[in-house]
Amino acid sequence: MARSANSTRRLLDNFYLSPEQLENSPSRKDGIDRDTEAELRSYGCSLVQEAGILLAFPQAVMATGQVLLHRFYCKRSMKAFNVKKLAATALWQGAKLEEVPEVSGHPRELLNKVMVAVDRAMQRRDAPDGRKLTVLDLHSKEAEEFRRSLIRYELEMLKAFGFVAHVEHPHKLLLNYCQVLGLDAPAASLEPEQAPSCPEFLQEAWNVANDSLRTTLCVRYKGSVVACGIIFYTARRLKVPLPETPPWNALFGSPLQQIYEVAATLHQLYRAQKPRFIPVCHQLLPSKPPTPALAAAQGEAAGEAGATPLLGRPGRPLDPSVRRVVGDVSTRAVGATPGQVGAGAGVGLGCDC
Repeated sequence: MARSANSTRRLLDNFYLSPEQLENSPSRKDGIDRDTEAELRSYGCSLVQEAGILLAFPQAVMATGQVLLHRFYCKRSMKAFNVKKLAATALWQGAKLEEVPEVSGHPRELLNKVMVAVDRAMQRRDAPDGRKLTVLDLHSKEAEEFRRSLIRYELEMLKAFGFVAHVEHPHKLLLNYCQVLGLDAPAASLEPEQAPSCPEFLQEAWNVANDSLRTTLCVRYKGSVVACGIIFYTARRLKVPLPETPPWNALFGSPLQQIYEVAATLHQLYRAQKPRFIPVCHQLLPSKPPTPALAAAQGEAAGEAGATPLLGRPGRPLDPSVRRVVGDVSTRAVGATPGQVGAGAGVGLGCDC
C-alpha cells in the first residue's frame, strides 16, 4: 500500500520544465521580457504570502498558492490574466487543497475573506504614502465583479492543469536533511560562539525555503534538489561547513551542479529590489460569436428598421458591429476610491482579464 502511494505521488509530481521551456513561456511569446515576467511572478507571490498571513493561514496554504501561480503562468500569458486576480485565485485554491476549516464549513465566507485580504495586501503595497487604507465592500459592484473573476480564473486554472493540482514542497525534506547532516546541533569544528544553534540554522533555512517560492525553482527542480540548494546556501551564509567525504549531496541524490544553480537563483533573489506591479494585462476577452439563430435574427432586424429584434430593445435593432466587453470592471478598480478611475488608479485590479 505504501509503495503504491509513493508511486502515485511520483506520477503526480511531474510538473517540471526545462530552461528552454521557461524561456518560451506564453508571456514571453506575447512580448513580455524576462525581467518583467520575473518581477510580476514575485509580486503575485508576495500578495499570496501577505494575504495568507493576514488570514492566519498555515504556511502550507501560501506555499501551495505560490506554486500554483508559477505553474499557471507556465501555461497562460500574463497579458491575458491579471496577476493580482490570479494571486487571489491561487490563495483560494491553496486553502482548498490544504483543507482549511472554512472550506467544508463556509466556502463562500472563505472566498470573501480571501478577497478582502488580497485587496488589503494590494493597498499596502501599491497605495501612495499617507493614504488611508480601506476595506473592500463585499456588497459593492466591484466586489461582485472581483468574485466572478476569481470563479472564472479558478476554472481556467483547473483546465490548464488538467485538474491535477498536486504540490510537493521542499520544507519537510529540508528538516529531514538537516537532521541527517547533523545541522540540528552546533558544529563541533567551530568555536562555540561561532557555531549556530539548532533553532538559528533551521529557522534561517526555513525562511529561505519560504522566500524561494517567489522564484521559478518550484517548476524547475524537484523538492529534494531545492532542499539541498537551500541547505548549501544557508550554510554559506552562516559559514557552516558541510561534509565532503563522502559528499553530502550524494546522500540525497542531488547533482552538485543543480545545487549550485539553486543557490545562484537564491542569491539573485536577495539582491533584487522589492517587486512592484507592472500593468501588462490589457487584453480584453472578446464576446462569444452569436449562435446561428441569433445571427439570423440580427439579419432580419437589420432589414426591418424599427422592428423589435430578438434580445434587442423595442424599436432598436441589434447592431452586430457592437461587441460587449465581458467582465468590465464598473467605474473604478477594487480597493480604489471613487476619484481613482480606470487603469490609472493607484490600487486596483486593472482590466478584467
